[in-house]
Amino acid sequence: MKSLGTPWADRRSDAVEIGGVRIAGVGPGFDLLRLEVSLDADPDLTPCVSVLDSASNEVQLGEAAVLGSATYAEPSYPETLRRSICLSVRIPSDLPEFSISVTCDGTKPLRSRLYVSPEEARGLRDSWWSLTNPAECDDGYEEWFRKNHVTMADRAAQKIAQRHFSIRPLFSIVVPLFRTPLSFFSEMTSSVLAQTYDNFELILVNASPEDDALACACRELSAIDERVRVVTLDNNYGITENTNAGVDVARGDFVSFFDHDDLLEPDCLYWYVKGINDYPDTDLLYCDEDKLENGHLSFPYFKPDFDVFYLETNNYVCHMLTIRRELLLRLERPNSELDGAQDHAMALATGDMARNVYHVRRVLYHWRIHSSSTAGNVAAKPESLDAGKLAVARHLALRGERASVENLEDMPHYYRVSLTRASSSSVMVYGRSDDLEVRADTLRDSLPDSVAEVISVAIPSHSALVPTLLAAARSARGEYLVLCSDDVVLPKGNWVEELVSFCARTGVGIVAPVVLYPDGTVRDAGVVCSLEGALRPEFRDFFFEGSPHVRGLLRCPHTVSAVRGACLVIRADLFAEIASSLTGCPGLFWDVALCLEARRRRNLATVVLPSVQVSAPVPELALGGRKSEVLRAYVSGRAWLFKNWPEFFSGADRFYSRQMRQDGYYGLADYR
Repeated sequence: MKSLGTPWADRRSDAVEIGGVRIAGVGPGFDLLRLEVSLDADPDLTPCVSVLDSASNEVQLGEAAVLGSATYAEPSYPETLRRSICLSVRIPSDLPEFSISVTCDGTKPLRSRLYVSPEEARGLRDSWWSLTNPAECDDGYEEWFRKNHVTMADRAAQKIAQRHFSIRPLFSIVVPLFRTPLSFFSEMTSSVLAQTYDNFELILVNASPEDDALACACRELSAIDERVRVVTLDNNYGITENTNAGVDVARGDFVSFFDHDDLLEPDCLYWYVKGINDYPDTDLLYCDEDKLENGHLSFPYFKPDFDVFYLETNNYVCHMLTIRRELLLRLERPNSELDGAQDHAMALATGDMARNVYHVRRVLYHWRIHSSSTAGNVAAKPESLDAGKLAVARHLALRGERASVENLEDMPHYYRVSLTRASSSSVMVYGRSDDLEVRADTLRDSLPDSVAEVISVAIPSHSALVPTLLAAARSARGEYLVLCSDDVVLPKGNWVEELVSFCARTGVGIVAPVVLYPDGTVRDAGVVCSLEGALRPEFRDFFFEGSPHVRGLLRCPHTVSAVRGACLVIRADLFAEIASSLTGCPGLFWDVALCLEARRRRNLATVVLPSVQVSAPVPELALGGRKSEVLRAYVSGRAWLFKNWPEFFSGADRFYSRQMRQDGYYGLADYR
């Protein structure tokens, strides 16, 4: 019996080879076993996969799913055709060792068996978890933070440098206090007064005057440091109105909102001011953050740059929200109805009006976890759940959008926005398959009346893809184009309306669903475009149903730099404008170029809409002995993108933090 340790060339058994073995952990109960079977290109050969335990009992959980297949010529023997089939089968997650048995019925029955030892099985599982463990769950985060923490030398340099900023705004840091434990109060205020940028005022709004110890601490602090101002209320009016009382007396150019039990890094304001000097029209600022519990740091949040569509689903901006006071005074003030979501409401309202939003890509805020904080206990402020939904609904109403807002099940403080907008569309099914017209005819019967037509577009070659699509698009009757590859399996229901309705929103250029493999794992959910992570797919091979991701990115609409073209929606006139400029496109990455050009020309977003999922197989080029062909196509396509859109690959992806590994899995950057 062969094993994983057996050289690939020696694993051949009667013309059947087993390779590409991987185990993906998808949650409690079962894992996904992936493998690639290579055999003679005989159409009568149908592989059957069994997974056997040490006693030769079958232990797979259901039938194997075929993820894709391809026929190719043996590199060493071009006249010999082989067929490669990618398969996925569920196995128990506690299966320590096993054998993979592949049998093929046909004119000449074949069989091959591969043994996976306990050490090899454990290594495959560990490899998957190390790859897909998100930064938020990485036990090494605190060590990573300490290594990246501002040093005493940095602080000294910042104190000198901040005096030479051409713009030195005054910050009003508003802190509503209510029965604040003195230990929290002391740590919070100390973190503010230790800032390396010194032009600020700390406004303490005390809503618990009966707490003599807290009132005394406020008075003493204001007597020591003239930058500390105290506002004493006669009662607790709720966090929103208490905060408003602080805004009323603020004198700063910018107003920052700070919770009474949290901590700032000493260089927080320094980086905010640097951002304002770099981008003087900045009206809204926020930073990355983490959680503080019992003196230890964990659960970092490396946020994307400003994304209003993601912000509508959850208040990811959150801390430390800072708004130009001139703009803040023009906004409608939130009231007590929004207690617990007042900052969410302000972020949405300001984002709509801000000339520039600046995201400081550094962890500068520590959100304390304790029994009365929503940082670790949603039940501490249950009213904030409905308040958040109300904040999003009001924001959408002010934008003139007809939509409903609901809580996402099992995801507190996350919301689903359902839009209703009637627009006509043309579905274009493109590809090189022989039955392209048949597929288009089948699709016509399942689409709603809003679809004006289904057009089949035969692509003669990869290099002719863009001009062929462009020629077909120019005669399309729909206002929007739904571009679908001929290998995509489309869902039933109102998926077209969902995609088109979102694409019709102001600021949106392209919308794509999540594309899944036939076994329910992610094939396409966005593309990373950065210097280090150029063209890496996001969440590749994640099990969709079991992986909402800790930040809801596989459940919530969000902006990405680019998507792939298996299925996407774009306005017809926009496609005609952009596609006509994609000269010299080698075929691969035409879809990425479409997204980048929409952002460059019109500042239009590319959005992934996870509420719609389609299915597609593993591309034929990715299977079999075609690595050199794939590599040539990849290098050619990437070089074309780098040459024509260099600004998108010269630094960090705006929607995928550089603090994370640039492989698309949202893991913490190497800190060891």
